[in-house]
Amino acid sequence: MDLADFNSEPQGYQLEAAYNSLAELASDSVLFMEKIASQLKFLWPDSISIKRRGLFNTGKINELFIKRPDAEFSLSVESGVVVAKIGHVSGGVTISRQQVDLDQWIRSLLKYLNDELERNIKVRQVLYSLIN
Repeated sequence: MDLADFNSEPQGYQLEAAYNSLAELASDSVLFMEKIASQLKFLWPDSISIKRRGLFNTGKINELFIKRPDAEFSLSVESGVVVAKIGHVSGGVTISRQQVDLDQWIRSLLKYLNDELERNIKVRQVLYSLIN
């Protein structure tokens, strides 16, 4: 999928702006994961799992796991590098999981958010907050 796919959607301009914002943040893995975690925790509080470094799980984010009824997205920091994975879920069971590059992960997450956009006004608020 490329940005042209986002532009064909009704909210394509918002998705492109969110993509540009996240892609820019991706060079700082800590800031990137904090932004994703904080915004998606607002949207899907029961779907987000965060593991942090340090005593009492209070340090920087080390793992971010997003599990939805039909998809899962995960980020982890391994040897200072962000590792991105996307899983396919059916009936609450993860059928497959594959490692992808961060660019594809961002695009897939935004596509997933776009697909939910028409069903939920909270998604609009999250997309807007990812731009700003």
